[in-house]
Amino acid sequence: MPKTKRGQFQLTFCMLLLAFFAFLPGLINAREPNGITKQQIIQTQETITETKLLNTLKILANPNLNGRGTSDGGYDCPSKFIEREFKRYGLKPLGDAIDTKDLLAFGATRSCLETCNGESFITGKDIISRNVIGYIEGETNEWIILGAHYDHLGGDFPGTHIYYGADDNGSGTTITLAIAEALSEMARQQKPKRNILFALWGAEEHGLVGSEYFVKHLPPEIQLNNIVTVVNLDMVGRNEDGKLFCVVMPKQLNYEKVCPDIYALTQSLAKTYGFQLTYTHDGFNASDQASFFDASPPNKRIPIIFYFAGFHPDYHEMTDTYDKINYPKMVRIARMTLTAIWTLSETPKRPIYTDQSITEEKHDPKHWNGCNKER
Repeated sequence: MPKTKRGQFQLTFCMLLLAFFAFLPGLINAREPNGITKQQIIQTQETITETKLLNTLKILANPNLNGRGTSDGGYDCPSKFIEREFKRYGLKPLGDAIDTKDLLAFGATRSCLETCNGESFITGKDIISRNVIGYIEGETNEWIILGAHYDHLGGDFPGTHIYYGADDNGSGTTITLAIAEALSEMARQQKPKRNILFALWGAEEHGLVGSEYFVKHLPPEIQLNNIVTVVNLDMVGRNEDGKLFCVVMPKQLNYEKVCPDIYALTQSLAKTYGFQLTYTHDGFNASDQASFFDASPPNKRIPIIFYFAGFHPDYHEMTDTYDKINYPKMVRIARMTLTAIWTLSETPKRPIYTDQSITEEKHDPKHWNGCNKER
């Protein structure tokens, strides 16, 4: 892109973003962050670049990580890489109280932020995995959760049959790491109102095992009714620039009535960042936010934002490699999600969920209906 046109584009985008922040207080009554200006938020977003995302994703989709599998031990290197990054950002770990009653089924951990030695959950005779979790401390006991699964299908390293999983879900993992780093820096200037939890889930490909285990064994710092919103990123690195799905509650298409505050926020952000959002319930039960939805009572559902960029021919194939990722699109999704997370952390009033349930379905890890494709 010629320099003059790039400058015009950046100016136009900044004007749109400033317009979004001007509109925001009327949208969901968000407070003006003490000590954080709108320009500082924009500058924080601009630290998320194509180069940064590319460099992280090249690590996650490196053949030496053997496809980040679960049953073949491929979770170990990526989980330790994520742990190292979380420590570098200055995130706080969550305590993992050991309950010996659970050892027969799972083991004792939800986080390996302090030490990865021996801390894993066992989901079967040959399936061992690990969640990596850290958070930015807020001013209240409420929580915003941003999560993505980092595991994939594995491979036969040393060999040639490796499922790299660059999009699934190296893309969501990469964006989560980038946002964690950016918001950690901003939080040094101003603590957020709510705690912000960053969770990289293990064993999603085996049936949402990591996130489900976390929900069933919440650390003492978190109560289920204090989780304000869960944001999930799964396969957000491919397809056309403006294409993005917002996967909503099971069998719920009237998202604007079920979660009016979240709907208004996602609509406004999509317009600012140049996305035409397609709201769908297909595929909701096949990614990690479903664990939180299933665990919450029908009259007190946790509002969800689940971004998904769509399927492609490389889905669950060995050809899902980092060189096919749409990095400019990933940058926009990352910056948009960062804005959503910070906005939700600052909103005085919790986003509401209005129960208008049609028959709900428990998740089936063997089948993904999203966009009419088997998973």
